[in-house]
Amino acid sequence: MSGRQSRESILLPVVIPLGILVAIVAVLFLFSRILLSTSHHAATGVALTVAASVLGAATFIAARPRVTGSLLFSMVAGIAGVAMVAGGVAIAAIGPNQPEGPTAPPVTVNVSASSGAAAKGFDQKSLSFPAGKPVKLVFANHDAGTGHNVYIAASKADASTPLFAGTTVTGPATFPYTVHPLAAGTYYFFCNIHPTTMNGTLTVAPAPVGGGGISVAARNLAFDTATLKLVGGRTNTIAFDNQDPGVQHNIGIYKQAAFSNELFKGYLVTGPGTATYDVPALDPGTYYFKCDVHATMKGTVVVSGSGSSGSPSAASSAPASSSASP
Repeated sequence: MSGRQSRESILLPVVIPLGILVAIVAVLFLFSRILLSTSHHAATGVALTVAASVLGAATFIAARPRVTGSLLFSMVAGIAGVAMVAGGVAIAAIGPNQPEGPTAPPVTVNVSASSGAAAKGFDQKSLSFPAGKPVKLVFANHDAGTGHNVYIAASKADASTPLFAGTTVTGPATFPYTVHPLAAGTYYFFCNIHPTTMNGTLTVAPAPVGGGGISVAARNLAFDTATLKLVGGRTNTIAFDNQDPGVQHNIGIYKQAAFSNELFKGYLVTGPGTATYDVPALDPGTYYFKCDVHATMKGTVVVSGSGSSGSPSAASSAPASSSASP
């Protein structure tokens, strides 16, 4: 046996398996790139096509009387070609994989029950959700040793078939409910344990469209602005973001600098949490706002435009509403 034949007899049993292994790794890597470039439906079709081709090629080779390295290489090359063609057809027919956009976090709404809530009811008699969006309903039960929950039904008459049934929370404790999107309309929320006293109205409405909306944040026991600019003669929306963890804030609007004659009172929001306050129409002029919990958090409200709501005092007789929405 010549030296060349001797070297071949030693190297071939090592080189051929290594070469096949390298080829398989390369094919798998390229195949993964193809699958990632297509949508998940197209990727499934491509994978099934390649799997079928692998099975067919393996059956063909198994039927051969003698398996050679060139035959195995042809099999790998053929499968790689099938994968490329199938991936190209899938991309052309269905389109490339489109990355999903960022998912907006659910809207946070706060509802609470103070001590003696079984007789006094929830702290909030009305809630507001945005239509068609999931809501994180944070229930704070401050009633020590007593269990309460939050249920939502289409109406009081439909309380036996609730649309949402919250877990019972024994106070003092806080529990975040996840409420599935609801259609616009008026609903009934209640505690299933004390339904006659703990209940209220839930309004689900589309997010406000148009002007008259501003954003206010509270952080480190201070508002991020000292002036609120509202439009006279129409309802204004204030998107309030309480960023102080475990601390309650709100926004109240008053006629005088001494904070007398309250015109609007937003309900308390425990941070971190958000709310949308719907401020009734005010006449043009200067008013004052503050947090009803922290007297140092205050500022001026400037109402511009041609109002049609009468005098500012008349605004105080209009129902002041506050709701939670994005």
